[in-house]
Amino acid sequence: MIKVEHINFSYRPNEPVIRDVSFTIKKGEFVCILGHNGSGKSTIAKLLTGLLSVDSGAIYIKGLLLNENNINEIRQQVGIVFQNPDNQFVGVTVKDDIAFGLENRQFPRETMLELIDKYSKLVNMENFLDYNPENLSGGEKQRVAIAGVLAANPEIIIFDESTSMLDPKGVKEVTDIINTLKGHKTIIAITHNLNEAVFADRVIVLSQGGVILNDTPEVVFTHKELLKNSSLDILESMKLMELIEKNEHLKNKQEIEAMLWEYSFQK
Repeated sequence: MIKVEHINFSYRPNEPVIRDVSFTIKKGEFVCILGHNGSGKSTIAKLLTGLLSVDSGAIYIKGLLLNENNINEIRQQVGIVFQNPDNQFVGVTVKDDIAFGLENRQFPRETMLELIDKYSKLVNMENFLDYNPENLSGGEKQRVAIAGVLAANPEIIIFDESTSMLDPKGVKEVTDIINTLKGHKTIIAITHNLNEAVFADRVIVLSQGGVILNDTPEVVFTHKELLKNSSLDILESMKLMELIEKNEHLKNKQEIEAMLWEYSFQK
């Protein structure tokens, strides 16, 4: 579905932000791109959607080279949910906002109403269609943004730090929706939060603009020193395991650590 080949990018000369990055993402896969602030992960999102252009290398979406000739066709296949939900609203009501992308593509009115009904229900916002978005919580706003993206029916959805400004309740609401989409859409979640990465099929870790890990969460999270050195936190269960290791008087250490490790990846 996505093929990234040796891409490089700089905002300013001689200050590379993305350094020789390559990866592939299969259809229906849920991939988390993990990295600290400044690692280049949000720049990757902008490059994948054509908001920025690579300095060198190539990006292919469904076999099409991402360039000026193909950008409009490719953007119909890629939806993005941004970090700040307040920056995404263009409609006076929730219904207007979900309809915005459909209106731009000149969907028939009956089809639009069916899609608004379908996707507002999917994100549990069907009772808020006449609300002004300003009166919604952060989690509710992001759910509306997701409904708007889904209504346009892209094959690929990018969540660019879409939970970073939400409270725990909002994080759970958005995470639950992402998990319901697994296998139905190709999903890229860009975050610095390891707890969100647990649910992914694969995790790509960026540090200083380059890929340092690319594997399943279970494998990636074994590299805890590398994660720490990349300014990333580790899972709470991993912190508990470290405490267990340091406690000389605790019995059955291995059994407790194995249970915590298994618990970390329950989905």
